[in-house]
Amino acid sequence: MSVRKKSFIAIITMLVVMLILPFVAVRLVSSDAGMALCFILFFAVNPLTVISLSIMAGTDIRKLWWMPFLAAVVFPVFFGIVVMELVMDLFVYSALYLAVGLLAMIGTHFGMKLAKGGK
Repeated sequence: MSVRKKSFIAIITMLVVMLILPFVAVRLVSSDAGMALCFILFFAVNPLTVISLSIMAGTDIRKLWWMPFLAAVVFPVFFGIVVMELVMDLFVYSALYLAVGLLAMIGTHFGMKLAKGGK
């Protein structure tokens, strides 16, 4: 898969998971259910998304190194857009998403290197 295609997939995935899904959870669902959906997003869906995208970035780390960083940056910004207020506490989650993403990306990169025989 080309770098352009992987980049497109990453950007669309971040838009859907970190902007559209929280918008639906906050605006179109009742307040209790919306809060529950936000917790599911913060603790399950977003980390899995960041891990998946970071694994994809690890397949071509020289060109796709930016994916975990972008995910960490857009998460609090997109949620701030949804709730129309920048929530500073979300930067803690953002830092955790960055750490997990970097580990997944670097682990994938070195795992692929080992599988190829260390070249």
